[in-house]
Amino acid sequence: MLGAPYRIAMTVLALALTTPIAAGAPSTTPAQAVSFRRSVVNLESYSGSLQPVKPSSVRRAPEADTAVAKRLFFGEIFRQLPGDAPTSREHAVPFAVLVQAGVVIQAWADANIDGDLTDDAPPPLSAYPSDPAARSFLTPLRWSVRAQDKKVAIERLVRIVIDPPDAETVAPGYRIQDVYGMLGEIEIGGASRPALLFDANADGLYTRGHGDGVFVDVESDRSFTIDPMGTDFGPFAIPFSMLGRSLSVDSVSIEGRRITVRDLGAARAVEAPARGKPAPDFSFVDMNGRLERLSAHRGRPTVVYFWGSWCATCRGQALELERLLAHPQGPRWDLLGIGMDTNRADALRFRAEFKANWPTSFNGGFTSEDPVARLYQESVVGVFYVVGPDGILADKVTNVEALQAALEKLGSSAATAPIGK
Repeated sequence: MLGAPYRIAMTVLALALTTPIAAGAPSTTPAQAVSFRRSVVNLESYSGSLQPVKPSSVRRAPEADTAVAKRLFFGEIFRQLPGDAPTSREHAVPFAVLVQAGVVIQAWADANIDGDLTDDAPPPLSAYPSDPAARSFLTPLRWSVRAQDKKVAIERLVRIVIDPPDAETVAPGYRIQDVYGMLGEIEIGGASRPALLFDANADGLYTRGHGDGVFVDVESDRSFTIDPMGTDFGPFAIPFSMLGRSLSVDSVSIEGRRITVRDLGAARAVEAPARGKPAPDFSFVDMNGRLERLSAHRGRPTVVYFWGSWCATCRGQALELERLLAHPQGPRWDLLGIGMDTNRADALRFRAEFKANWPTSFNGGFTSEDPVARLYQESVVGVFYVVGPDGILADKVTNVEALQAALEKLGSSAATAPIGK
């Protein structure tokens, strides 16, 4: 029964996961209309550490008794409004807790979303079943926005779980759970499977883009792994493959009560990147309008670089790459960039600043909506995949010095001066 709570778990990506890609003739199957209803799910999709300094979202903080052995900490519930940049925390909802001897003894939450933690009734604290020292409290959030030419009322019930610290000098950790979510059932390959809609940017709306999509209980064990790069997640924005089928979401109702899913035909599974195995092939149109395909670079070592202009690590890497690529006769290897920017102008400024003339893609969506990122199961930027002349993945590295070493192992004289000099 869909009314029973689902177990929601976090996961860590592994390099050996497999990703299916579309293949075969398109299906003529009509689009499937899927209904969803608000149900208890306890969707836990964020964890972090509390901070002793109030965030910018706090206009007024509580004047709590912070005498000896009592410490005031702050945290935020992630929330966005339509039009916010993907990295914006401007509309996050703050909360605060008072901790004594590692246990929360008082809490405040900005339930009316005005930046003032003192004008809401303090939420009652509850014990949390998994740890006697952990505490939790509920925060109802209500707001409205204009979207698709109508006013949409949004309501979330958020549970904040405060985990006890390992030591009194360490800040406690916290987890954010949405008590309710939108549950339904999708038929894939002739079998009906439970499905959960995912509001990636926590704006209370379900739309094509912004990382939103649907998780499917592919193992039928009443459990979802909240990993938008996993093979059980289908982004609304692009076609995806699941359980041997290629699928796309044709439409989404903004409140998440209905989506239409189209079966595009059979899909074949391919191995995700693994050292010593063929690197998954891909193609893209670069920012200059040229078609690039990984397999077209056979015969030369090729580096697949996941990057973003907002990534501080990538800025340092860009300086080193510029030096590494400055071989008088040109490098004996190729570089293909996979851009993770959502703003084209930001990507172009970065490339101009660092003379980054290597071909790069620009998808403009979240990482989970990028076809190459999904194919490579890669959610991190500042990562280099080193592909040999034979198309075999030789290495995966995260700094330019290691990249240089990997290229030298392939017999590619890529360097001018040593990195950093």
